[in-house]
Amino acid sequence: MPAHSAPLPRLRHRRRVESRSPRERAGAALLLLLSLAQLMVILDISAVNVALPDLSRDLGLTGGELGWTITSYSLTFGSLLLLGGRAADLLGRRRVFLAGLGVFTAASVASALASTEAVFFAARAAQGVGAAMLSPAALSIITSRFHGPERAKALGVWGAVGGAGAAIGVLLGGTLTEWLDWRAIFLINLPIGIAVAHGIRRLVAMDAERPRWQGLDTRGAAVATVSLAAIVYALSQAADAGWTSAQTLGLGLGGLAGLAAFGVLEAGARTPLLDVTRLRDRGVGGGFVMMLAAAS
Repeated sequence: MPAHSAPLPRLRHRRRVESRSPRERAGAALLLLLSLAQLMVILDISAVNVALPDLSRDLGLTGGELGWTITSYSLTFGSLLLLGGRAADLLGRRRVFLAGLGVFTAASVASALASTEAVFFAARAAQGVGAAMLSPAALSIITSRFHGPERAKALGVWGAVGGAGAAIGVLLGGTLTEWLDWRAIFLINLPIGIAVAHGIRRLVAMDAERPRWQGLDTRGAAVATVSLAAIVYALSQAADAGWTSAQTLGLGLGGLAGLAAFGVLEAGARTPLLDVTRLRDRGVGGGFVMMLAAAS
């Protein structure tokens, strides 16, 4: 084989990268940032599981309180997802994403600095609020920025990152806890959050319309939030209470009944919190199910 033939594959790859248009390169960078934000949301569920022994020792948590390190986050995240998605539509995708990212990052720092269980649980709940804002806003940015085959690829990448986040979180959580401290699991979100915010401000245009506070459908939001909270709580506590216990079945079935009532309310609402027909779209419906599953 001639000596000069080895670099050819590398040269071909470089030419393919250079042949991309500026719009394609910006789209790839945007997808990377949105996927990184979604990865943060998922990591802060699985990574904490690994650090529970160290975390409980430092904060003095008992066995019954340990579950709330996850539940306080997943409860607010899962129950506020629909409201966060509607807020992105009415208040602006970019605004809601950056606001949610700011809340999530600040709450991550508060979680790392917490010295009592009450402060820690409150910070974790605030993380869930931020995640419920940024995650659906990120999905909305993807569906509006990408079209046709590009959208399918972008949703596939975003979904794959979310699916792999649980496994990555276990590895990262174990590494950070062993080599540094459990607080590093939360502090690492600070530089990542700043970098993502900087990139989104450059790559996503400012929202053209002013925020529209009317149309949030507070009645539907209340029904959806309570129903989803019941389902998330039932699933998160099922391992301790039992999958066939009265608590799990009662809350789970009650939550499903509430979601059915929510669907009826939304079908007749003038400004629905969620256009239920959009769930038929595989990208929108699948993305919402994935976010809800991650929150649970």
